[in-house]
Amino acid sequence: AAKISAKTLIGWSNGTCGGRPFKLVGLALTPLRDGPKNRQECGEVVLQANYSSVLLSLPEWYVSISPMAVPSYDYQKDWLSGPKVRLDLGFSLRVPEESLQVAPHGIIGQSFDGDGIGISGARDPAPRAGAHLSTTAMAEGAIEGSWRDYVMASEYDTAFKFS
Repeated sequence: AAKISAKTLIGWSNGTCGGRPFKLVGLALTPLRDGPKNRQECGEVVLQANYSSVLLSLPEWYVSISPMAVPSYDYQKDWLSGPKVRLDLGFSLRVPEESLQVAPHGIIGQSFDGDGIGISGARDPAPRAGAHLSTTAMAEGAIEGSWRDYVMASEYDTAFKFS
């Protein structure tokens, strides 16, 4: 679980490692950047907090998790409802792609196909002040098939069209 303020974007996360709970604080409470409040090691995984962002260092990957204030909340007076903070995820390789133990797969793995060419799928129109916007793009064109192909039968199901 994580707590993040939309105004300050300072956060913290609670977690467990080997059954022991820990709290990863986003703001350094010690003079050292890598102080005990900002860093947690769990086996081969290192979590490093920096204000509200967390960088996970895995043996083959870096995964960054960063909250961002939703622009319409901070900058527009006509914001009515919806989330005030979104989570942006970033993935980067620590090793050459050809040496990965398991080939990238799934929706995120489709962007690591080895050709170095980005694919942009369908995009929704830019939101207009006062207009209702419902997404229709759903990444089609950038993913294999349709978003419907990725709907799972249950929360823990692993079988779908591209399994």
